[in-house]
Amino acid sequence: MSEGKATIGLVEDPYVLKSALVDLLNKAGYTPLVVARSEDPVKKFETAKPAIIITDRDPATSDHPFGIIDAIRKSPVLGKTEIFFFSDNLDVKDEVALRRFKINSFFLKSADPQTLIDGIRLQLNPPKEETYQEWEDQLLNRGQVIVERQVQVPGPAAPAAPPPPAPAPQGGGGLFGDAGGGSDDMGGIFDSIFGVDDTDKSAKGHFDLGSALFKSKIWDQSLVELRMAANAPKYACDSYLMMGKAYRELGKLPDAVRTFQAGHKLAAEGQKNEFSFELGATMEQAGKPVDAYRLFVAVYKADQNYPGVKERLTNLKKQLPAQEGA
Repeated sequence: MSEGKATIGLVEDPYVLKSALVDLLNKAGYTPLVVARSEDPVKKFETAKPAIIITDRDPATSDHPFGIIDAIRKSPVLGKTEIFFFSDNLDVKDEVALRRFKINSFFLKSADPQTLIDGIRLQLNPPKEETYQEWEDQLLNRGQVIVERQVQVPGPAAPAAPPPPAPAPQGGGGLFGDAGGGSDDMGGIFDSIFGVDDTDKSAKGHFDLGSALFKSKIWDQSLVELRMAANAPKYACDSYLMMGKAYRELGKLPDAVRTFQAGHKLAAEGQKNEFSFELGATMEQAGKPVDAYRLFVAVYKADQNYPGVKERLTNLKKQLPAQEGA
């Protein structure tokens, strides 16, 4: 959408009344439309059709903290209008609730109001940037993160992994290539690629929010946050595990496979079985019982009491050729 003389709708509150936000919007070339809550903002905005609507929670006396937002989303005219949530504070619980309303833009009133103006500008005239999928492809391919794709799921071709930097270590192979200790220091590779400190508070914020969204089954939004969290080695494995499951829930099985493979490569020995099991479950869902059976056998050999593996093997054995199930 072009910026032009775009109308920006604001639901009136004490901050909007007392601050210079309206003047800043005018100076930036926008047309601010401030509507008091008592004036039925949804009806006013339906007439004006603003490019963006900026609002806070409803007053504490209201029955629903996001009543106006809910009404905007239910409006046949405003349902797809971009909403900026502009508040004094924001916690994970609120953010998860707002994501259900397809709200991804959050701004704090304590910050420089210019950040809000910049957010409007970026929303109306976004720069040409790589898509999340392109970003993820780079993340999964750099530093030999993806292991050999000896197990494939039919689907769109994934980007080719870069050539190995040196001859493969002896003793590799199997469904995951060289899944042993080897000479790869994946933590070091991640540090050198991303320059991320394990104590990065931003990564923790993305991980906490991504986990909450994942538990709420908001799969696509959880992927956005977990991709960011995966930049930090401290959160990489757990992020990959949830990302793979989210892809599987969305029916994106090739993406699930390569994400679980990447996580298996990074995982410590105690966590590799988790990735093997989830990869096996994905292969089973993809209609590849032989590959699934082999993966579950590997899990069973490593831990005969791994939850669910015996049942999976019993069920799959009935689908296999005699030589495989023997």
